[in-house]
Amino acid sequence: MFKHSGNNHLNMSGLLLLIVFAFSFSIQSYCQAKEEDRLALTNVNIIDGKGGAPQNNMTVVIEAGIIRDIFPAGRKPLPKDYRVIELKGMYVLPGLIDTHVHLTGGYRSPEEADALLKFALMGGVTAVRDMGGDAIEIARLAENAKNNTTLSPRIYFSALMAGPTWFKDPRAQASAHGQTAGEIPWLKAITPETDIAQAVSQAKATGATGIKIYANLSADLTKKVTAEAHRQGLKVWSHATIFPARPGDAVNAGIDSISHAALLIYEAADKVPEEYHSSQSDIFALYSKTPANDQKIIDLLQKMKREGKILDATLYVTSLLAQRSNPNAAADPRLKWTYEVTKLARENGVTLVTGTDGMGRPGRDEVPNIHQEMELLVTMCGLTPAEAVTAATLNGAKALGVENLYGTVSKSKAADLLILRKNPLENIRHTREIYAVIKGGRFFRKPN
Repeated sequence: MFKHSGNNHLNMSGLLLLIVFAFSFSIQSYCQAKEEDRLALTNVNIIDGKGGAPQNNMTVVIEAGIIRDIFPAGRKPLPKDYRVIELKGMYVLPGLIDTHVHLTGGYRSPEEADALLKFALMGGVTAVRDMGGDAIEIARLAENAKNNTTLSPRIYFSALMAGPTWFKDPRAQASAHGQTAGEIPWLKAITPETDIAQAVSQAKATGATGIKIYANLSADLTKKVTAEAHRQGLKVWSHATIFPARPGDAVNAGIDSISHAALLIYEAADKVPEEYHSSQSDIFALYSKTPANDQKIIDLLQKMKREGKILDATLYVTSLLAQRSNPNAAADPRLKWTYEVTKLARENGVTLVTGTDGMGRPGRDEVPNIHQEMELLVTMCGLTPAEAVTAATLNGAKALGVENLYGTVSKSKAADLLILRKNPLENIRHTREIYAVIKGGRFFRKPN
């Protein structure tokens, strides 16, 4: 039998007070959260990412992370109980997408990765595509990044496939999470004997949204991997030259996007090296003697346009390599060729995206390197600022396969947005004039 006592009565009263307090606190927290999820950006100029002129003095209504309405400021009353943010004279555009990053690899601690991701988001990058790394660690980062309050871009990543000999590369082992590179789902060696359906299935189970084909694969194996990946609902991303497979072989295989404009040169080469690491021996002579407008290159670019293939030119990293190896980087034949072929790709209507292959360095760089990638597209490759914005937004979303939700400032799309103090269509360097970033409807003001 339980005995009734005064202490029991006091304990029950205290418990009731605690419940009431907790309930009140939860209601208050809920209301605050709902208010944070309801934003009205007013008197702002919209650059929607589709390539058109700005829409001036507009209101953008955001609820639960989605753009619910867009209308000229003053045409409709502002919804009640929304946080109204006055942005007169400022510009809102889709968040930027860096389509070529490497978040891990054994050279970056978890703390450094977190700092890099915060730097990227506050620098206007709301999504990234990781093109090869430690999938266990990247999956952790990607899961955390799904929370709109996490200071990180959204993360999409690849599982890497290549010929067995490529996995001797120390970078592969650095991404193996203590296991054996070439024998694990996100770093898989492919041979004619490989069960490709199983390999792709295991890669997909890591959380990867794409297969990256790196190197040392034949045209036939490239085609088989691509077909199976597509059958299982994955994107296929590859180096432009796979060694010995040429860029044309990758396009013929049906890949979705190819990386490194510099590697397009092997489409016009008499012979392609059998392996990636043997491709560097006479590389500068090849660039010096092969014009970017070689007919084989032009035919390839035109086929890429017809078939909707995407080019991830990686201009920033190519320019960086040139600066490291040549005191007069502007005269570097590889860099000059890369700019010329990217310009030809634009002239032939190829879809271009902004991949840096090096996001930037927190504490040292003012902004992430995607801003430099955009600038190089304009100053060296002939894109207009509007085209460069599209490359970094809508086209990036297409490369990731998420264009139905991201990549433009449009009704019913996710509110991943960048707010600038100045018009980037007047000067592409104005993308660095960041006032704030919005991720999933959460407003992050960049410190001055």
